[in-house]
Amino acid sequence: FTKPTYLTFSDAAKFANIARNIVQGNGFVDSFSYFGGAKGLPEIKNGYFPATWVSPAFPISLAMAFTLFGINDTAVMLTSFLFFLALVVSVFLLAQLLFGQLVGILSAITVIFSPPLLDYAIQGGTETMVMAEIILASYFILRSHASRPIAYLILILSYFTRPLAFIYIILLVVLDIVLWQRQPRRVIVSFLVLAVGF
Repeated sequence: FTKPTYLTFSDAAKFANIARNIVQGNGFVDSFSYFGGAKGLPEIKNGYFPATWVSPAFPISLAMAFTLFGINDTAVMLTSFLFFLALVVSVFLLAQLLFGQLVGILSAITVIFSPPLLDYAIQGGTETMVMAEIILASYFILRSHASRPIAYLILILSYFTRPLAFIYIILLVVLDIVLWQRQPRRVIVSFLVLAVGF
């Protein structure tokens, strides 16, 4: 952890800016345009730009952290680190479920000491959040038929964290169908639940 105590990742600054605007009562807006100026973009009240192209889950998480810890870079890094801890726990749970406690512990240790993941843990991006969501959803899908609704809620949240999660969502839904869905009616209900979430 020899990183600076301020944000160095541009996406983190973007998310933090949107979160700050949420906390200050300006709504889900951005103070800057990332598309080469305001040409062609509708400007809204007081010079803010729409942030509809930004997935809402992480900025909303940051807004909650700002409410608790104040609006500062440390709160952004702390939020990212808390999602890193959730990733460690998720990896442990999934590996333990599949291969036993020893593999669960070794897998969690591997995540803890992975330099790229440690970097993600403090840079303030969405990576740790979406990784934790996808792995935790995988755990709930594999754990039992009864825990599937929790998995689906987490999968929907992962899409609102990072739209690229859609690739994993499709794969996990197919896995769910193969493991648990023996009746066509249940398959249709599963896809409808996901469709309504999007």
